[in-house]
Amino acid sequence: MSNYKQRRKKGEGTIVKRKNSTSCQAAIYVPQPTGKSKRTYYYGTERECVDWLTQIRYDIHTGKAVTSADTTLYEWLYKWLDRYCINIRDSTRMNYVTYIERHIRQHRIASIPLKHLTTDDIQGYIAFLKKSGKLSGDGGLSAKTIRNILQMLRTSLKQAVGNRLIWSDPADYCQMPRMESKETHFLSTDEMQRLLCAAKRQKWEIGIVLLMFTGMRIGELMALWHDSLCTKEGITYLDIRSSLKRVSNYYGKAGRSRTVLEVFETKTEHSRRQIPLLPVVAALLKEHMHAQEKTTCVMDPVIISNDDGNFVDPTTFRKWFHTMVENAGITTHVTPHTLRRTWATHSLRKGLSAQYIADMLGHSSTSVTEKYYLLSDMEGKNNELLKLEKMANDLLENEN
Repeated sequence: MSNYKQRRKKGEGTIVKRKNSTSCQAAIYVPQPTGKSKRTYYYGTERECVDWLTQIRYDIHTGKAVTSADTTLYEWLYKWLDRYCINIRDSTRMNYVTYIERHIRQHRIASIPLKHLTTDDIQGYIAFLKKSGKLSGDGGLSAKTIRNILQMLRTSLKQAVGNRLIWSDPADYCQMPRMESKETHFLSTDEMQRLLCAAKRQKWEIGIVLLMFTGMRIGELMALWHDSLCTKEGITYLDIRSSLKRVSNYYGKAGRSRTVLEVFETKTEHSRRQIPLLPVVAALLKEHMHAQEKTTCVMDPVIISNDDGNFVDPTTFRKWFHTMVENAGITTHVTPHTLRRTWATHSLRKGLSAQYIADMLGHSSTSVTEKYYLLSDMEGKNNELLKLEKMANDLLENEN
C-alpha cells in the first residue's frame, strides 16, 4: 500500500492501509471558499477507497461538489435574482420571474440541489421544454424561448461557480435547440396603400405612418413625446431615447395592479438614435400634434395618447392595429413589427445601403439586419439576379 500511495499524483488524494488490518483509509483535499478542507473515507477495502476517490474527483470536475449542502436550483435562482441581478431592466426581471415560476418551478429540476445538478439533468429539461413546455400542455416551446430560459440558467450557474457553490457549470455542455429561420414577411406597396386608407382619419393613424416610414419599434413609438420631434440644420427628425413597456409592479402595494406601464431608456447604445423624417411624414406628424394641443391640457403629451394625452398600452395599440389590418382586407398575419420589416425591405429595394438601414433600425451591425429583415426578399433577389441576364443570354446563345 505504501508504494500505491507514492504513485498518486498531487490532488488525486491518498490511500493508507491500517496497521494490522485489511481495511484502508482514503483522503483528499477539496477546495473551499476559505481554502481547502480534507475529506476522508474510513475503513474500506483498497478497491472501495479507489472508487471513492474517483467519485470525489469526478464530482468536483462535473460540478457536483458544493460548499453549501442542500441549496436547490429554485432557491438559488431567486437568491441570484435578488442579489446579483442589480443592473437588469425591470422588463428583463419580469421575464426571469416568469421563467422561474411558470417553467422551472413546475419541473423536477427545480428541486434538485445544486450539488447534484448535472448536464444530463439540464439536457433532459431542454428535451421536456421542446416537447411539452407550453403551459397549456399542448406542445413544446419555441427554440428562442428555450434558449432564453437556458441563457438565464447559464448566467445564474456561472455566478454559483464564482461563489464556489459548484466547481463547474453543468449547463456549459448542453446542446441548444436549433433556431429555424422564418421567412421574413413584409407588405407589398398595394397592401401598404390599403392599410393607410383603412387608418385614414382614425385616432392613431399617425402611428401606422411612423411605423411604416421609420422602421421604429412599437415600444419606441409609444414613448414618443412632442419634444421628441426635433429640427436641426433644416432636417426634421425623431430623437429615439426611450421605450414604453408593461412590467411587473414589484414595488406596488397590496391590492394594486400587478403590472404597470413604465418608460425605459432604449436597451442599447445603437437603439438610441435619430431618425430623419420624410417631409410628407413630418407634415402629417405636425398636423397630428397640432390637433392634440387643441384637445388636451397636457403640456407635452405623448404622440400616441389616450384622450387625456397620456400613454396608451402597447397591447391596446396592437388590438387597434389588427382591426385596421382586417379593415384593409389583408389576410396574412400582420403585426406592428411587420411594418418594421416592410420599411427595411423597401428601403433596400430603393437603393439605401445596408449600413444606413441598420443605423435607422438601431441594429448593432448589418449582419443582424440582413439575417432577420432582408434575406427573404425574393423580388429583390430576383431584380439583382437579372443584372446577370445579358451575360447569361450571350453565353448560352453562343453555346447553342
